[in-house]
Amino acid sequence: MGPSGSFIVEVDGTPVVKKESFAFPTEQQIVEAVSKVVGGPPPAG
Repeated sequence: MGPSGSFIVEVDGTPVVKKESFAFPTEQQIVEAVSKVVGGPPPAG
């Protein structure tokens, strides 16, 4: 976490999700973004 409360999810060093406002991304947004990068279908739920 950076000094401004930044939040970045990376896959193999590539950022796939970033906190771009005062709200953190939802768990579903994170899972979907990572699934796109790794090539798997997002889990149902």
